[in-house]
Amino acid sequence: MTTFALLHGGSHGGWCWERVVPLLQRAGHRAIGPDLHFDDPTRGARDAARQVVDALADDGDDVVVVGHSFGGMVVPLVAAARPVRRMVFLGAMVPMPGMSYVDYLATAEGAGAITMPRDRVGRDDLGRTVARERLAADLVELPGSHSPFYSRPAELAEILGRL
Repeated sequence: MTTFALLHGGSHGGWCWERVVPLLQRAGHRAIGPDLHFDDPTRGARDAARQVVDALADDGDDVVVVGHSFGGMVVPLVAAARPVRRMVFLGAMVPMPGMSYVDYLATAEGAGAITMPRDRVGRDDLGRTVARERLAADLVELPGSHSPFYSRPAELAEILGRL
């Protein structure tokens, strides 16, 4: 059984995964979608990562961490703090080691390993470039908007289940 840690982006909460979680559970997986406090200026990505690691305390090594949008900033911090089988960047920001979030925003990057061709938040071509060149990741393109957990929950759950 795989455990999926589903990390929301800014302006969302763990609730945004409400259509994906039951689909993953029906397929025999465990899924958690913690509320990360991105709106709290006193907390940063490391605080969010600690929160996710704590939520995964009883899980083994078969963990897939999925970061959507701003949640992508937390994904590698979770992977650095505990064993994970896979990191997934879902239309996500892909952090650069040693670069602050403010500096990151000044770059042209910001998408990840699963891109959405009609994503109005991220640039599709940039997502492809980051996934292939910086992450050396297999690219999956999921048709739809920046919020596939709402526009295509079944397709997203199927893709995640195959990882």
